Amino acid sequence: MTHDSKLFKSKKLFDENEVDELLKIILETPDNLFCQRFDGMKTLGAASYLDIKNQNSAKYWHSSGSDLKTYLSMANDYNPILRNLFSNVYQKLCNFFSSEFGVFCELHPNTAVPGFHIYENFCQFGAQQNHIPHFDGQYQDLMPIFHQIGSQIHDFNGKTLSFTIPISLPNTESGLKIWDLHLNQTRTEDKESLKEKFLQLKSQFIRYEEGVIVYHSGHMLHQIKSWLAEPEDKKRITLQGHGLFENDCLFLYW
Repeated sequence: MTHDSKLFKSKKLFDENEVDELLKIILETPDNLFCQRFDGMKTLGAASYLDIKNQNSAKYWHSSGSDLKTYLSMANDYNPILRNLFSNVYQKLCNFFSSEFGVFCELHPNTAVPGFHIYENFCQFGAQQNHIPHFDGQYQDLMPIFHQIGSQIHDFNGKTLSFTIPISLPNTESGLKIWDLHLNQTRTEDKESLKEKFLQLKSQFIRYEEGVIVYHSGHMLHQIKSWLAEPEDKKRITLQGHGLFENDCLFLYW
């Protein structure tokens, strides 16, 4: 079974009342329960791409990560909080993907559960160069964990999932810039050819909407679209996560 696709798909998952309730819980969560990542951005929950330092994660601002052990320790601290606050959210998320892909879906038992990005309306986020085009490759650091549940995956083509659900958006255009460039092309073509191809490509834009899930393989080149907002405007808050397909199961994590 393959799930890899060039398409970024979207669907309404939470209605307005559910979004308002989610936002209320997040805004009422004590500040000491958030992970301060860098100036203007924090997370509620551990995140593999921030909490495991490697050659790729160094590009994400001032990554606070250390190693796999640090990530697992943070997941152990934050998962009970997230599961308690958002148990209905995770159930709805699993039910959605189970129906969408025809697989059994659950939260991965040994990783961080999907969590939240919280961005303040700081001026640096209005500069497009402060958001890095990338492919999602965080699963590479989690292979020892995936193997604990018997994963035999070595080729991740068609096995990965990334998703975003906006919960709160400032009064400005928010979303993703995407390019028709697949991760596999970076493995088969030399860097100069890729650079030339990239410069000729025009990006497309996927607009975020509150309560609408956007999901994709993570293997098409994508980038946060910069946004400008007044400091008193609504914060940019999104529920984030990834998935790994193993046979007829989908395991969600962050």
